[in-house]
Amino acid sequence: MTIPDSIGDLLMLKKINLSNNKLKMIPESIGNLISLEELNSRANFWMILPKQIERLVDLGLKINK
Repeated sequence: MTIPDSIGDLLMLKKINLSNNKLKMIPESIGNLISLEELNSRANFWMILPKQIERLVDLGLKINK
C-alpha cells in the first residue's frame, strides 16, 4: 500500500491510523498536517518517517510506532 502525497491536503485531520498496512514510508506532505494530534503506524514494515514530521512532534503530535 502507498499513501498518496495528497494526504497533505487534509489540513484538519486530527488522528490517522496507518497500522497493519505493510507501509515502508510516509510521504513528506504529511508535514502539512498541522492539526494532526495522533499517528498510529504500528505493525508496518520498517517505516521511514519524513523529517517534516519533527515539526509536528514539536506541535504536540503523538506517534505510536
